[in-house]
Amino acid sequence: MLSEPNVLAFTIVAAVGVWAFRQWRARLGPLRASAEEEWIAKSFVPNAAMGRAYIFREESVPFIGIDLCINGEVVGETYGKTFLQIDLPPGEHILTGKDRMNGLRSDLLLRVDAGRLYFVRQVVWRLDRKWSHGFIALCEPMKAQSVVRRCRMMTTN
Repeated sequence: MLSEPNVLAFTIVAAVGVWAFRQWRARLGPLRASAEEEWIAKSFVPNAAMGRAYIFREESVPFIGIDLCINGEVVGETYGKTFLQIDLPPGEHILTGKDRMNGLRSDLLLRVDAGRLYFVRQVVWRLDRKWSHGFIALCEPMKAQSVVRRCRMMTTN
């Protein structure tokens, strides 16, 4: 059985946790795509004139945001269990996952063909606000579609 000081400490920690979670959810509100946009994206229909890339994060740690840059321009941000859908013109593109907290980055050169789907996984392997880092990699489409279906769609800039 917990003593009175331990119960108080537990209550304070729980209250701070609930507050932090609510702050995180409020921050995601304007960044999330509509239910209709998400439903259309999860149909995985290619764009005939461009390549369509799905950039996703499947880990469940929600609070570490990673910027996605394409050819040096920030186009969106991913969190745990989220994805972005981006149409890219044919050619070579550099996709970069960048942590704003510490400046660490991971790059992927993606050669895009019109009418094809690409699935790119971002992974945060060190879960520390100060030192988080990860990688970005191309994935096998069938497995990636299954993961994307379990994620929420974010909007792009």
